[in-house]
Amino acid sequence: MRPVVYPYNIGSGSARRLARLLNTVCVREAGTFRPKQGHLIINWGSPRIPLWVGGGAIFGGWVNKIRPVAIAQNKL
Repeated sequence: MRPVVYPYNIGSGSARRLARLLNTVCVREAGTFRPKQGHLIINWGSPRIPLWVGGGAIFGGWVNKIRPVAIAQNKL
């Protein structure tokens, strides 16, 4: 599996450091990234479903799925 970091903010220093340590990239919510079989998406705190997920994209999977992150983000 090839990891890919999907940060809550593309300018996140911790997301960039993680991507560098994993020898991979950070991807934007509305960028040109297209998931492929074998990609492992690491959600780094984003509660939003990225545009590139649409249409039932097939890929390896997620670490920190969107819905639980969105629930945990709301501290109320």
